[in-house]
Amino acid sequence: ALLKQAENWRVTHADDPDLLITLARFQLELKVRDKALLLLVEAARIGVSGETYMELGLLLESMGESAKALQCYRRGLQESHASPVPEPTGTSSELLPAVAESR
Repeated sequence: ALLKQAENWRVTHADDPDLLITLARFQLELKVRDKALLLLVEAARIGVSGETYMELGLLLESMGESAKALQCYRRGLQESHASPVPEPTGTSSELLPAVAESR
């Protein structure tokens, strides 16, 4: 019932990253990881937040994508803290396409 309601809200709030994160969490509860991944990537594209990248990192790690998970954890820390965490050259702008293309 809650999942249906949240999916209905998506029609009128398609650009709400918090709603997308919530939908992704519902999908994770249902063990639908690919759909959760797509929702989290979309949420990150719409509104970058540390929480979104940390969620992406956890999901990618559970899927055996350790290198991509590490990139997400790094980005999540950067977004969550005032002082940036050093990142290997060239990974920031490549992260979302790389995550999306891996599935």
